[in-house]
Amino acid sequence: MSTARCTSSRVKSLSILTALFCMAATRANAQTDTLRHAVFVHGAGGYNMNQWDYAITSLLGDFVFPWGHDVSNIENTMRIRQWRSYVQDDMVADSSILVGYSLGGVASRDATRYVNAAGLITVGSPLTGVPLVSSIPSAALLIDSIAGDISRVYSIGYGEFLEALNGGLGEGLYWGLVSALDNSMYNFISYMVEVGYYFLDAAFPAYYQTDLPPGSSYIDSLPTSIPNSRTLTVRMYPGHYGGPLALISDLTLEEADDEGENLVYWGSVVAAFAYDLQFQIDWEHEHAYAVHSAVEAGARLAAHLMNFASYWCGGVESGNVFGSCGFSSDGLIPTARQTFTGATNENLINGPAHTKELTNASVISYVGEKLCELSPTCG
Repeated sequence: MSTARCTSSRVKSLSILTALFCMAATRANAQTDTLRHAVFVHGAGGYNMNQWDYAITSLLGDFVFPWGHDVSNIENTMRIRQWRSYVQDDMVADSSILVGYSLGGVASRDATRYVNAAGLITVGSPLTGVPLVSSIPSAALLIDSIAGDISRVYSIGYGEFLEALNGGLGEGLYWGLVSALDNSMYNFISYMVEVGYYFLDAAFPAYYQTDLPPGSSYIDSLPTSIPNSRTLTVRMYPGHYGGPLALISDLTLEEADDEGENLVYWGSVVAAFAYDLQFQIDWEHEHAYAVHSAVEAGARLAAHLMNFASYWCGGVESGNVFGSCGFSSDGLIPTARQTFTGATNENLINGPAHTKELTNASVISYVGEKLCELSPTCG
Protein backbone atom coordinates (compact mmCIF):
# COMPACT_ATOMS: atom_id res chain seq x y z
CA MET A 1 0.00 0.00 0.00
CA SER A 2 1.25 3.50 -0.82
CA THR A 3 1.60 6.28 1.73
CA ALA A 4 0.28 8.83 -0.75
CA ARG A 5 -2.99 8.75 1.17
CA CYS A 6 -1.23 10.67 3.94
CA THR A 7 -0.76 13.77 1.82
CA SER A 8 -3.85 13.68 -0.38
CA SER A 9 -6.17 16.67 -0.55
CA ARG A 10 -8.84 14.52 1.06
CA VAL A 11 -7.09 15.00 4.40
CA LYS A 12 -7.60 18.65 5.24
CA SER A 13 -6.30 18.48 8.78
CA LEU A 14 -4.32 15.76 10.50
CA SER A 15 -5.97 14.40 13.62
CA ILE A 16 -4.11 12.28 16.14
CA LEU A 17 -5.46 9.20 14.40
CA THR A 18 -4.33 10.39 10.99
CA ALA A 19 -0.86 11.18 12.28
CA LEU A 20 -0.60 7.75 13.87
CA PHE A 21 -1.67 6.15 10.64
CA CYS A 22 0.84 8.07 8.56
CA MET A 23 3.76 7.32 10.89
CA ALA A 24 2.83 3.66 11.11
CA ALA A 25 2.39 3.38 7.36
CA THR A 26 5.76 4.99 6.73
CA ARG A 27 7.60 2.71 9.17
CA ALA A 28 5.88 -0.51 8.20
CA ASN A 29 5.13 -0.02 4.51
CA ALA A 30 6.71 -3.38 3.66
CA GLN A 31 4.22 -5.23 5.83
CA THR A 32 0.99 -3.53 4.76
CA ASP A 33 0.13 -5.94 1.97
CA THR A 34 -0.74 -8.61 4.52
CA LEU A 35 -2.25 -6.48 7.28
CA ARG A 36 -5.89 -5.65 7.77
CA HIS A 37 -6.76 -2.00 8.16
CA ALA A 38 -9.32 -0.68 10.64
CA VAL A 39 -11.60 2.30 10.15
CA PHE A 40 -12.56 3.65 13.58
CA VAL A 41 -15.84 5.58 13.50
CA HIS A 42 -16.81 7.81 16.41
CA GLY A 43 -20.25 8.41 17.86
CA ALA A 44 -22.55 11.42 17.63
CA GLY A 45 -21.45 14.62 19.29
CA GLY A 46 -17.83 13.45 19.36
CA TYR A 47 -14.76 13.04 17.20
CA ASN A 48 -12.10 10.40 16.87
CA MET A 49 -9.50 12.18 18.98
CA ASN A 50 -11.73 12.38 22.06
CA GLN A 51 -13.46 9.04 21.67
CA TRP A 52 -11.01 6.58 20.11
CA ASP A 53 -7.64 7.97 21.22
CA TYR A 54 -7.32 5.77 24.34
CA ALA A 55 -8.38 2.70 22.41
CA ILE A 56 -6.03 3.32 19.50
CA THR A 57 -3.07 3.87 21.81
CA SER A 58 -3.84 0.53 23.44
CA LEU A 59 -4.27 -1.33 20.15
CA LEU A 60 -1.36 -0.04 18.06
CA GLY A 61 0.85 -2.87 19.28
CA ASP A 62 -1.36 -5.28 17.37
CA PHE A 63 -0.30 -3.73 14.04
CA VAL A 64 -3.78 -2.67 13.05
CA PHE A 65 -3.60 0.71 11.36
CA PRO A 66 -6.15 3.24 12.55
CA TRP A 67 -7.90 5.69 10.31
CA GLY A 68 -10.82 7.96 10.98
CA HIS A 69 -12.60 10.86 9.35
CA ASP A 70 -13.60 13.44 11.94
CA VAL A 71 -17.18 14.39 11.16
CA SER A 72 -17.86 16.17 14.45
CA ASN A 73 -18.53 19.43 12.64
CA ILE A 74 -20.54 17.72 9.92
CA GLU A 75 -22.73 15.01 11.39
CA ASN A 76 -24.91 17.40 13.36
CA THR A 77 -26.08 19.00 10.11
CA MET A 78 -26.85 15.78 8.27
CA ARG A 79 -28.84 12.63 8.63
CA ILE A 80 -26.97 9.54 9.61
CA ARG A 81 -27.37 8.05 6.15
CA GLN A 82 -25.21 10.90 4.82
CA TRP A 83 -22.72 10.34 7.62
CA ARG A 84 -22.35 6.82 6.23
CA SER A 85 -20.92 8.25 3.01
CA TYR A 86 -17.96 9.66 4.95
CA VAL A 87 -17.27 6.24 6.43
CA GLN A 88 -17.40 4.85 2.91
CA ASP A 89 -15.03 7.51 1.55
CA ASP A 90 -12.49 6.92 4.31
CA MET A 91 -11.98 3.22 3.76
CA VAL A 92 -8.19 2.88 3.83
CA ALA A 93 -8.19 -0.10 1.56
CA ASP A 94 -10.53 -2.72 0.23
CA SER A 95 -11.34 -5.31 2.90
CA SER A 96 -10.90 -2.91 5.82
CA ILE A 97 -12.48 -3.67 9.19
CA LEU A 98 -15.08 -1.15 10.34
CA VAL A 99 -15.08 -0.42 14.08
CA GLY A 100 -17.96 1.79 15.20
CA TYR A 101 -18.90 3.21 18.59
CA SER A 102 -22.47 4.27 19.43
CA LEU A 103 -24.09 5.90 16.38
CA GLY A 104 -20.81 5.34 14.54
CA GLY A 105 -21.72 1.65 14.61
CA VAL A 106 -25.01 2.40 12.84
CA ALA A 107 -23.21 4.46 10.19
CA SER A 108 -20.68 1.63 9.78
CA ARG A 109 -23.43 -0.97 9.44
CA ASP A 110 -25.01 1.20 6.76
CA ALA A 111 -21.67 1.53 4.95
CA THR A 112 -21.24 -2.25 4.61
CA ARG A 113 -23.71 -2.34 1.74
CA TYR A 114 -21.53 0.05 -0.27
CA VAL A 115 -18.02 -1.16 0.57
CA ASN A 116 -16.22 -4.50 0.70
CA ALA A 117 -15.59 -4.61 4.46
CA ALA A 118 -13.64 -7.50 5.97
CA GLY A 119 -15.69 -7.23 9.12
CA LEU A 120 -17.80 -5.02 11.36
CA ILE A 121 -17.20 -4.47 15.09
CA THR A 122 -19.60 -2.28 17.08
CA VAL A 123 -19.55 -1.13 20.69
CA GLY A 124 -22.69 0.12 22.46
CA SER A 125 -24.36 0.89 19.13
CA PRO A 126 -28.13 1.33 18.76
CA LEU A 127 -28.23 -1.06 15.81
CA THR A 128 -32.00 -1.46 15.83
CA GLY A 129 -32.88 2.10 16.80
CA VAL A 130 -32.81 4.63 19.64
CA PRO A 131 -36.07 4.79 21.64
CA LEU A 132 -34.89 7.97 23.38
CA VAL A 133 -35.24 10.11 20.25
CA SER A 134 -39.00 9.62 20.42
CA SER A 135 -39.05 11.34 23.82
CA ILE A 136 -37.31 14.54 22.66
CA PRO A 137 -40.52 16.64 22.25
CA SER A 138 -41.89 15.47 25.63
CA ALA A 139 -38.54 16.01 27.34
CA ALA A 140 -38.34 19.55 26.01
CA LEU A 141 -41.80 20.28 27.45
CA LEU A 142 -40.77 18.72 30.78
CA ILE A 143 -37.69 20.93 31.03
CA ASP A 144 -39.80 24.01 30.25
CA SER A 145 -42.30 22.96 32.93
CA ILE A 146 -39.57 22.57 35.55
CA ALA A 147 -38.14 25.99 34.70
CA GLY A 148 -41.62 27.51 35.00
CA ASP A 149 -42.21 25.96 38.43
CA ILE A 150 -38.89 27.25 39.73
CA SER A 151 -39.86 30.70 38.55
CA ARG A 152 -43.23 30.45 40.36
CA VAL A 153 -41.67 29.44 43.68
CA TYR A 154 -39.34 32.43 43.68
CA SER A 155 -41.66 34.91 41.97
CA ILE A 156 -43.00 36.24 45.28
CA GLY A 157 -40.76 38.18 47.63
CA TYR A 158 -40.15 36.40 50.94
CA GLY A 159 -41.78 39.26 52.87
CA GLU A 160 -45.00 39.05 50.88
CA PHE A 161 -44.91 35.25 51.07
CA LEU A 162 -44.59 35.30 54.87
CA GLU A 163 -47.36 37.90 55.26
CA ALA A 164 -49.78 35.54 53.53
CA LEU A 165 -49.09 32.73 56.02
CA ASN A 166 -50.54 32.13 59.45
CA GLY A 167 -47.87 32.95 62.00
CA GLY A 168 -44.62 31.33 63.03
CA LEU A 169 -45.40 27.78 61.90
CA GLY A 170 -46.01 28.96 58.35
CA GLU A 171 -42.79 30.99 58.38
CA GLY A 172 -40.79 27.97 59.52
CA LEU A 173 -42.32 25.79 56.82
CA TYR A 174 -41.57 28.42 54.19
CA TRP A 175 -37.90 28.63 55.13
CA GLY A 176 -37.75 24.84 55.24
CA LEU A 177 -39.17 24.63 51.72
CA VAL A 178 -36.78 27.24 50.33
CA SER A 179 -33.78 25.70 52.09
CA ALA A 180 -34.61 22.22 50.77
CA LEU A 181 -34.98 23.55 47.24
CA ASP A 182 -31.73 25.48 47.51
CA ASN A 183 -29.96 22.29 48.61
CA SER A 184 -31.28 20.21 45.74
CA MET A 185 -32.42 22.21 42.75
CA TYR A 186 -29.01 23.59 41.78
CA ASN A 187 -27.62 20.10 41.12
CA PHE A 188 -30.91 18.95 39.66
CA ILE A 189 -31.09 21.82 37.20
CA SER A 190 -27.43 21.34 36.31
CA TYR A 191 -28.21 17.72 35.43
CA MET A 192 -31.29 18.67 33.44
CA VAL A 193 -29.41 21.33 31.50
CA GLU A 194 -26.63 18.86 30.75
CA VAL A 195 -29.16 16.29 29.58
CA GLY A 196 -30.93 18.88 27.47
CA TYR A 197 -27.75 20.16 25.86
CA TYR A 198 -25.79 16.99 25.27
CA PHE A 199 -28.33 14.29 24.62
CA LEU A 200 -31.28 16.24 23.25
CA ASP A 201 -29.25 18.73 21.23
CA ALA A 202 -25.71 17.57 20.49
CA ALA A 203 -26.16 13.80 20.41
CA PHE A 204 -29.72 13.54 19.11
CA PRO A 205 -30.67 16.69 17.17
CA ALA A 206 -34.21 16.87 15.87
CA TYR A 207 -33.51 15.57 12.36
CA TYR A 208 -32.31 12.24 13.82
CA GLN A 209 -35.91 11.67 14.86
CA THR A 210 -36.64 10.64 11.26
CA ASP A 211 -33.94 7.98 10.95
CA LEU A 212 -33.35 6.55 14.41
CA PRO A 213 -36.60 5.46 16.10
CA PRO A 214 -36.96 1.67 16.25
CA GLY A 215 -38.95 0.48 13.27
CA SER A 216 -38.14 3.51 11.10
CA SER A 217 -37.74 2.87 7.39
CA TYR A 218 -34.03 3.67 7.67
CA ILE A 219 -33.39 1.27 10.56
CA ASP A 220 -35.41 -1.47 8.85
CA SER A 221 -33.41 -1.03 5.64
CA LEU A 222 -30.00 -1.70 7.26
CA PRO A 223 -28.25 -4.89 6.09
CA THR A 224 -28.22 -8.03 8.22
CA SER A 225 -25.99 -10.33 6.17
CA ILE A 226 -22.66 -8.76 7.09
CA PRO A 227 -19.64 -11.10 7.04
CA ASN A 228 -17.66 -11.20 10.28
CA SER A 229 -19.99 -8.90 12.18
CA ARG A 230 -19.39 -8.64 15.93
CA THR A 231 -21.42 -6.63 18.41
CA LEU A 232 -20.59 -5.83 22.03
CA THR A 233 -23.65 -5.00 24.11
CA VAL A 234 -22.82 -3.15 27.33
CA ARG A 235 -25.04 -3.41 30.39
CA MET A 236 -24.53 -1.39 33.55
CA TYR A 237 -25.04 -2.84 36.98
CA PRO A 238 -28.68 -2.49 38.11
CA GLY A 239 -28.19 0.78 40.00
CA HIS A 240 -31.41 2.34 41.25
CA TYR A 241 -30.63 5.97 40.40
CA GLY A 242 -27.08 6.01 39.11
CA GLY A 243 -27.59 5.39 35.40
CA PRO A 244 -28.57 8.81 34.04
CA LEU A 245 -26.31 10.70 36.45
CA ALA A 246 -23.29 8.57 35.55
CA LEU A 247 -23.90 9.39 31.89
CA ILE A 248 -23.89 13.15 32.24
CA SER A 249 -21.24 13.68 34.93
CA ASP A 250 -17.79 12.56 36.02
CA LEU A 251 -19.32 10.54 38.85
CA THR A 252 -18.68 6.83 39.13
CA LEU A 253 -21.75 4.61 39.11
CA GLU A 254 -21.60 4.27 42.88
CA GLU A 255 -21.24 8.04 43.37
CA ALA A 256 -24.05 8.67 40.90
CA ASP A 257 -26.28 6.26 42.77
CA ASP A 258 -25.61 8.15 46.01
CA GLU A 259 -26.35 11.46 44.29
CA GLY A 260 -29.57 10.05 42.90
CA GLU A 261 -30.64 8.99 46.39
CA ASN A 262 -29.86 12.53 47.61
CA LEU A 263 -32.20 13.97 44.98
CA VAL A 264 -34.94 11.60 46.10
CA TYR A 265 -34.33 12.52 49.75
CA TRP A 266 -34.54 16.25 49.11
CA GLY A 267 -37.59 15.70 46.95
CA SER A 268 -39.34 14.02 49.88
CA VAL A 269 -38.36 16.93 52.15
CA VAL A 270 -39.69 19.50 49.68
CA ALA A 271 -42.91 17.48 49.30
CA ALA A 272 -43.45 17.42 53.07
CA PHE A 273 -42.96 21.19 53.48
CA ALA A 274 -45.17 21.94 50.46
CA TYR A 275 -47.94 19.72 51.82
CA ASP A 276 -47.92 21.37 55.25
CA LEU A 277 -47.65 24.89 53.82
CA GLN A 278 -50.96 24.65 52.00
CA PHE A 279 -52.73 24.55 55.39
CA GLN A 280 -50.96 27.69 56.60
CA ILE A 281 -52.19 30.09 53.93
CA ASP A 282 -54.27 33.07 55.06
CA TRP A 283 -56.91 33.09 52.37
CA GLU A 284 -57.95 36.65 53.31
CA HIS A 285 -54.56 37.99 52.27
CA GLU A 286 -54.21 39.61 48.87
CA HIS A 287 -51.28 37.35 47.93
CA ALA A 288 -52.94 34.14 49.09
CA TYR A 289 -53.60 32.70 45.65
CA ALA A 290 -50.14 33.61 44.37
CA VAL A 291 -48.63 31.90 47.41
CA HIS A 292 -50.82 28.85 46.85
CA SER A 293 -49.62 28.69 43.23
CA ALA A 294 -46.01 28.86 44.43
CA VAL A 295 -46.61 26.06 46.96
CA GLU A 296 -48.16 23.87 44.25
CA ALA A 297 -45.12 24.55 42.07
CA GLY A 298 -42.91 23.43 44.96
CA ALA A 299 -44.87 20.18 45.20
CA ARG A 300 -44.35 19.55 41.47
CA LEU A 301 -40.63 20.23 41.83
CA ALA A 302 -40.54 17.66 44.63
CA ALA A 303 -42.06 15.10 42.27
CA HIS A 304 -39.46 15.95 39.61
CA LEU A 305 -36.65 15.42 42.10
CA MET A 306 -37.99 12.05 43.18
CA ASN A 307 -38.65 10.86 39.62
CA PHE A 308 -35.52 12.09 37.83
CA ALA A 309 -34.20 8.57 37.16
CA SER A 310 -37.63 7.31 36.11
CA TYR A 311 -38.00 10.12 33.57
CA TRP A 312 -34.69 9.18 32.00
CA CYS A 313 -35.22 5.43 32.10
CA GLY A 314 -38.61 5.78 30.46
CA GLY A 315 -37.07 7.66 27.54
CA VAL A 316 -34.23 5.17 27.19
CA GLU A 317 -36.47 2.12 27.38
CA SER A 318 -39.45 3.10 25.27
CA GLY A 319 -39.37 6.78 24.33
CA ASN A 320 -41.85 7.68 27.08
CA VAL A 321 -40.89 10.37 29.56
CA PHE A 322 -41.77 8.23 32.58
CA GLY A 323 -40.82 4.57 33.10
CA SER A 324 -39.05 2.02 35.25
CA CYS A 325 -35.30 1.46 35.52
CA GLY A 326 -35.52 -2.31 35.77
CA PHE A 327 -34.45 -3.13 32.22
CA SER A 328 -31.00 -3.82 30.82
CA SER A 329 -29.11 -0.91 29.21
CA ASP A 330 -25.87 1.04 29.33
CA GLY A 331 -27.83 4.04 30.58
CA LEU A 332 -28.56 5.31 27.08
CA ILE A 333 -29.08 2.35 24.71
CA PRO A 334 -31.13 -0.70 25.74
CA THR A 335 -29.02 -3.86 25.60
CA ALA A 336 -31.54 -5.47 23.26
CA ARG A 337 -30.97 -2.63 20.74
CA GLN A 338 -27.19 -3.07 20.63
CA THR A 339 -27.15 -6.05 18.27
CA PHE A 340 -28.96 -7.27 15.17
CA THR A 341 -29.99 -10.58 13.65
CA GLY A 342 -27.00 -12.06 11.87
CA ALA A 343 -24.31 -10.62 14.15
CA THR A 344 -22.26 -12.53 16.71
CA ASN A 345 -23.00 -10.82 20.00
CA GLU A 346 -21.21 -10.67 23.33
CA ASN A 347 -22.62 -9.12 26.47
CA LEU A 348 -20.47 -7.11 28.90
CA ILE A 349 -22.35 -7.34 32.18
CA ASN A 350 -21.79 -4.66 34.84
CA GLY A 351 -20.05 -2.51 32.26
CA PRO A 352 -19.58 1.28 32.23
CA ALA A 353 -22.08 3.98 31.37
CA HIS A 354 -22.45 4.60 27.63
CA THR A 355 -20.38 7.78 27.56
CA LYS A 356 -17.43 6.02 29.26
CA GLU A 357 -17.26 2.82 27.23
CA LEU A 358 -14.19 3.70 25.16
CA THR A 359 -12.09 4.36 28.25
CA ASN A 360 -12.99 1.02 29.82
CA ALA A 361 -10.28 -1.65 29.76
CA SER A 362 -12.74 -4.52 29.26
CA VAL A 363 -14.31 -2.83 26.25
CA ILE A 364 -10.97 -2.05 24.64
CA SER A 365 -9.75 -5.58 25.29
CA TYR A 366 -12.81 -6.88 23.46
CA VAL A 367 -12.16 -4.62 20.47
CA GLY A 368 -8.52 -5.70 20.31
CA GLU A 369 -9.46 -9.37 20.55
CA LYS A 370 -12.00 -9.12 17.73
CA LEU A 371 -9.62 -7.13 15.54
CA CYS A 372 -7.01 -9.87 15.99
CA GLU A 373 -9.56 -12.51 14.99
CA LEU A 374 -10.05 -10.67 11.72
CA SER A 375 -6.36 -9.72 11.13
CA PRO A 376 -4.17 -12.58 9.85
CA THR A 377 -0.90 -11.09 11.08
CA CYS A 378 -2.16 -9.71 14.39
CA GLY A 379 0.05 -10.31 17.41
